[in-house]
Amino acid sequence: MLSWNTTSEENTSHFIVERSLNGRSFTSIGKVQAANTPGNHSYSLTDRSITSLGVSAVYYRLQMIDLDGKFRTSPVVVLNINSKEPALTLYPNPAKEQANLAVTVQKNMQVTIQLIDGLGKTIQMQTRTLTQGNNLLALDIKTLPAGVYTLDVKGIDFDKKIQLIKQ
Repeated sequence: MLSWNTTSEENTSHFIVERSLNGRSFTSIGKVQAANTPGNHSYSLTDRSITSLGVSAVYYRLQMIDLDGKFRTSPVVVLNINSKEPALTLYPNPAKEQANLAVTVQKNMQVTIQLIDGLGKTIQMQTRTLTQGNNLLALDIKTLPAGVYTLDVKGIDFDKKIQLIKQ
């Protein structure tokens, strides 16, 4: 299941979810109508053919289509199939007060999460126990100055980094 959230919709018509098997050529796999109203909204689309694709990684992106036909394309998100490493998604990004880290793991595990500033200094650090499946961690960033940060998520056998932009 692919899911995304919006925090403010203005003149938004719909979303097109696109998939690629090579990270370059994308095709539409579905359309989701936008609420086009102020406030927070959650959306999802299930890619039911993913298990029959015969690949180890699938690439997704989202097109946000405005009422006037103009559109913006999201960054590409990679889903590693049969990977033992956790899948990480950070949203919203850029963020103002809170960023959410969605982590999907195949088994219970302990992770250390560090927020590092542009000079390499650890600003926040926490250790969490994640349970098998989907986990959602809220990161309070409202007191941080605007800038680019690195979120470093470490486990026993992995170390993943994600860039976070604080507005």
